[in-house]
Amino acid sequence: MRLPFSKSGNSVIQLPKPFSSHSREDSSGSSNASASMSASGSTYAYAQPTPTLPHTPPPTQQPIKAKRKRANAYQLERLQQCYDINPFPSNEERQCLAIELGMSPNSVRIWYQNKRQALRNYEKAQSVSP
Repeated sequence: MRLPFSKSGNSVIQLPKPFSSHSREDSSGSSNASASMSASGSTYAYAQPTPTLPHTPPPTQQPIKAKRKRANAYQLERLQQCYDINPFPSNEERQCLAIELGMSPNSVRIWYQNKRQALRNYEKAQSVSP
């Protein structure tokens, strides 16, 4: 459907004529329906153009990332002692160690992964050098 436009650039939408239960004119000499219409016999609504703003995505609530916490000397010493006994602890062992050290089980798991990778890198470097 094509909409007519006014000279000012505003969109014009033709509205249906209002329904009136009184088809006869009232005592003032005009009908209720024609009193709300323009000279052409139609009712128009003018839509104002929306201002164009640069696109800004809606703000999203992202969880705040916790700041990195480094293990203290006691925690590192205890982790190393446990690593020397068993480099592949079970979930239960990691959980107990995390509680004992006041760390998260995930940080204990990552420490073990990093320690094993560091050992592999060290052994690889030793085998390559003369």
